[in-house]
Amino acid sequence: YAFDASMGEGLLGIVPRDYDADIDFPYAMVTLQNATEAPSTLFTASYLHHRIRETDLRTGLTTTLAGRRLERGASGDGGPADESLLDAPTGLAIDAAARVLYIAESGGGKVRKVDLGSRAISTLDASRLPGGGAYGLA
Repeated sequence: YAFDASMGEGLLGIVPRDYDADIDFPYAMVTLQNATEAPSTLFTASYLHHRIRETDLRTGLTTTLAGRRLERGASGDGGPADESLLDAPTGLAIDAAARVLYIAESGGGKVRKVDLGSRAISTLDASRLPGGGAYGLA
């Protein structure tokens, strides 16, 4: 399945070829799927736009999961992920149960997590990670 960034945000069906999903400097991508089906969702870290884009691979619809376009920061814990601020997201991972998306931020040196059910965002406590901190991870 090929990812087509020309689908665009909030648009279904045929769109102009020069319209894109507004993913600037895609740094990381991860798919959401179960064991018996093809991937249904693609998450993309848009490094320069400081947000995570979510593409429904069945419809091509692309929306923002976390962060606000071109707004850099580290706020929003406990609230809706799409109202939060991220700082240069560069890594993505999904937990084994496909319920949490982890976001590595290179700008702030943090790991954020989004509950994919509630869409709430929070920051992981680095002191509880193996190695005792962001730079002690193995």
